[in-house]
Amino acid sequence: MAESAGGGPTPGAYFENGNQQPLLAGLSEGVHAPEGAGFEENQSFGCWYSLQRCMGWVASKERRTVHLAGHTRPRSFPTNRLDNQKYNLFTFLPLLLYNEFKLFFNMFFLVIAVSQFVPFLKVGLLVTYVAPLAFVLAVTMLKEAYDDFKRFQRDKELNLAKYERLTERTARSPSGLTAVSAKDIRVGQILKIKHNQRLPADMLLLHTTEASGAIFLRTDQLDGETDWKLRKPLAPTQKAPGDLLGNGGWVVALPPSQEIYDFKGYYQASEDAEREPLSLENAMW
Repeated sequence: MAESAGGGPTPGAYFENGNQQPLLAGLSEGVHAPEGAGFEENQSFGCWYSLQRCMGWVASKERRTVHLAGHTRPRSFPTNRLDNQKYNLFTFLPLLLYNEFKLFFNMFFLVIAVSQFVPFLKVGLLVTYVAPLAFVLAVTMLKEAYDDFKRFQRDKELNLAKYERLTERTARSPSGLTAVSAKDIRVGQILKIKHNQRLPADMLLLHTTEASGAIFLRTDQLDGETDWKLRKPLAPTQKAPGDLLGNGGWVVALPPSQEIYDFKGYYQASEDAEREPLSLENAMW
């Protein structure tokens, strides 16, 4: 139950400390109580938005409802797959040439080199104009290709990182945990996160067996802050974790925004239960 950068709540997660004690996580960064703008019972959007949403051109603007059992509303969200590459096989040359020649000095030397193909403008050997420009472009292409390949390798490593997902107990999975790659994590799933393990998405902390009832994490890869931040689990699931998949509770949250320190949401165990407000202290990201 977390929110990914792409725009939707991503899965929940189950965290372990150094003594193999479990914690659970779920939604996205946040503060604020359940009351307020965005939590009206009825939401309506225009036909143009509906078409864009159907084609996958925009992230959904609806509030997110994520049940601990796994089903969500809306049903479709961006994937959790990382892709930091600047180019692919088809865009590498066009984008690289555009980025190079949009610079004034590169365009200037290109125009000078091209002018040497015109007989009455030629003032010296053609190679003295073309060779330096070709050398610079060749070095730039090699560097960009190498950097993009390294980005591809890093993305692949993170996308294939294994996590444990909480599932129903079966003969094939008696522990109730199933391995899942980071890229295959989906909104509404509950994950088990081990001590010092990287968080694959923004999450809501559901439960921890730490004696203090809290955990600490660092967010330096997102905001550059290296200090440890206190996070607390959601009170209802912390007090009575039980069977989280059969809990029947759900989380409601507003759509993701660029304000990473702002989040509005609440947890509700049943239709008759009180709404438990979510805050930034309940989020892991």
